[in-house]
Amino acid sequence: MVQQAIGAGAHEAIPEAIASLSAPVFCATVETPTGVVTLHAPNPRRRALKREAEAALSRAGIAARCRVRPLRYRRMAKAGSLQDILAEFGGGKTIYDPTASVGRAQALIALGGALRAALGETLAAIYYDTAGRTLYVRVPAASVARDGRADGNRQRAIQDTAGKAISDWRMNELHAFDLAVRLCVTPPRMPLLPLDRASLAATPKRRAAWATIVHSGLLAGGVAALFGFASTGPALADGPAVSAPNAKGAIAGGTGNGDAIVVGEGSVTVPLGTSFGAQFDASAGSNDGRFIWGLGGQAFWRDPQKGMVGGFITHLDRRIDPVFGQHSVAMNRFGAEGEAYLGQFTVGAMGGVQTGDRLEDGRHRRGGFGQLDLTWYPVDNFALDAGGEISPGKDQVLFGAEYQLGMQALPGLAIFTEDGIRTNHISGVSRVDHALVGIRYYFGAPKSLIRRHREDDPKSVAGARQLQATWPGHNQYGGY
Repeated sequence: MVQQAIGAGAHEAIPEAIASLSAPVFCATVETPTGVVTLHAPNPRRRALKREAEAALSRAGIAARCRVRPLRYRRMAKAGSLQDILAEFGGGKTIYDPTASVGRAQALIALGGALRAALGETLAAIYYDTAGRTLYVRVPAASVARDGRADGNRQRAIQDTAGKAISDWRMNELHAFDLAVRLCVTPPRMPLLPLDRASLAATPKRRAAWATIVHSGLLAGGVAALFGFASTGPALADGPAVSAPNAKGAIAGGTGNGDAIVVGEGSVTVPLGTSFGAQFDASAGSNDGRFIWGLGGQAFWRDPQKGMVGGFITHLDRRIDPVFGQHSVAMNRFGAEGEAYLGQFTVGAMGGVQTGDRLEDGRHRRGGFGQLDLTWYPVDNFALDAGGEISPGKDQVLFGAEYQLGMQALPGLAIFTEDGIRTNHISGVSRVDHALVGIRYYFGAPKSLIRRHREDDPKSVAGARQLQATWPGHNQYGGY
């Protein structure tokens, strides 16, 4: 039995055997009294991993029956409390926990139990700030007041009682860790995770701002995400419209309108309170030796678990040959944009009005335009994009891909491709409008690509793809 093996001093052999498996395992537990070892793994091939695990344990001298359970990200995402998340891992003893995340989560639950035992009815709810590692202990206003006024003696008594429970926890709990503890009557306006089911039940159901944030404070993708470790599965974003001020930059090269193109892009994104954000976009480069540049701005409302709605404005400019009587042509676009976040899919749309100078083919290219995109994230760091655009003069089918490399030294480094096939309104002929390959770097806290797209930087509205709109559907000779 596994319990006997552990008791006999084989506690190091079990983690080594599980760590040697070909597929990653998030954690492993053993049930009593059956001794069955359960492996919790992301997207596993269950039968193959089960056989491999039993063989690895056997080689380590441990005869154990194994079973494999996939991490159920959607259920964890919908869980109302940390206690509900841990329930997904069963009630067995943890024997493999490489990130110590499960152990720390269990330690937090133990601390919550100790505080409830010490404070009794004085404790209303307990919330955990996963980013700041701070525990918020909420008490009823009446417990720290006398005759309608704050009572320092009552507050100190609660603090002393809670402090004793926390001190004992730190001394006796194996997985105790450093965290700040704050006593409060009303939780702060930030993403918070209810510690247990009793705290969730004590959370007001009204759609007050802080209550909404508390309910959306869960981080999916496994308990590791609760403590800042990398997630092994789909990461559903949480938090405000923009997690923090951030930026991204990119450089790409390839072909545009049949000629060589090199473009550099940059964006800066800032939060505007909790629910709103703004982004400033800029780009510059060369197409067939002619200077091209663009500026743009976006303002938006966003809930990283649901979607984004906003507006944008751009100015795009391209130098042309003076023989056609113009030094450059400019194009302006403004309109509305939106995104819907549907699990591993994002549906995006934008549309508005396009104005600007007359182009070489004799058309103004003025009128309405619209764009629709579908982005799929097969894994958190890889995005596949497909869509289309309708605009005055030419229509396009658009597609692309982006992969964040996941390098520890450069966590924000990604490679991407953007491609478009256009149909000219005059000739009806379709051909490659642009084909670009480049590198992009996301500045800011390390996180998966899907979280960057939903928590940090929206797509640029003044990048290489938009600059192609300033180019005519056919060249000055009437063909391609």
